[in-house]
Amino acid sequence: MSDQHQEEESIKVARRVYVGNLAWKTTWQDLKDHFSAVGEVRFADVLRDGGMRSKGCGIVEFENAESAKFAIETLNHSMLDGRQVFVREDREDFELKGHEGPSGRKAYGEVDQVLAGRPTAGVVLGKKVWVGNLAGDVTWKDLKDHFRGAGNVVHAAVLEHEDGTSKGCGIVEFASPSEALRAISMLSNSMLRGNAIVVREDREEAYTVAPRSQRLDDGYQQQGAESNQVVIHGLPYKMAWQDLKDMVREFARGPVIRADIVTTVTGLSKGYGVVVLSSPEDAQSVISNLHGRVVEGRVLTAKFDKFSKK
Repeated sequence: MSDQHQEEESIKVARRVYVGNLAWKTTWQDLKDHFSAVGEVRFADVLRDGGMRSKGCGIVEFENAESAKFAIETLNHSMLDGRQVFVREDREDFELKGHEGPSGRKAYGEVDQVLAGRPTAGVVLGKKVWVGNLAGDVTWKDLKDHFRGAGNVVHAAVLEHEDGTSKGCGIVEFASPSEALRAISMLSNSMLRGNAIVVREDREEAYTVAPRSQRLDDGYQQQGAESNQVVIHGLPYKMAWQDLKDMVREFARGPVIRADIVTTVTGLSKGYGVVVLSSPEDAQSVISNLHGRVVEGRVLTAKFDKFSKK
């Protein structure tokens, strides 16, 4: 057996694949049509920058992992709109974010258990999602139709000002929490009437936290217990320092002194940040409330920053 074949067999694939080297003109529909040849496509999207220009890459989610694996095997280096695309596993797919348990067996995260219909005692997730950055002409029916692919939508509403104009956001309620979580994963940053929408849990209803026993046992409380500095991993890559500061402010009694997103030399987010609070008590409150929380399909981990200066 060749080394290349062994490497291919070791790749772990969930239901999503990443597609690179796309032509600028390629749309989500082109992507979906191209990949429908190997399996049932649940979702396809072309990633875009702040100016809505294509980044030349996209995500395709299939009904099952077998179709995703088959897509990598058969459509890698295939031609789409005159470009030879490359296809690999989506390394940011949170269904792959499991970890090895004490016995060495695969222990999947809480998000995966919710999607599989096995919610843990520490998961408190409602049936509603909040949708932001809506175009002014989006109606409740547009919202319902757009989110139907993630599950059974029982209610959709666009929030309005007193004069009846849209606030640019809305609420979608599903029949089950697992469908709500699937919508966050599938439809955050998807396009609706020309806008890349934001999808997250409805914070007025519920949110996801790690079990208290886990927070006590895994070292997050004990590590650096005198510190007022917290490091948070798993942040959405588009999150700015202002967003991070606003997120933690909800759980701090005193002011948030500083919030920073850690970036590469080119200014791109590395997906984690550091927050300085007014006191160790505020730092502990932030950790207790944010560790395990789902934000735009990504599971946060929060702990005392062991590199902070005491």
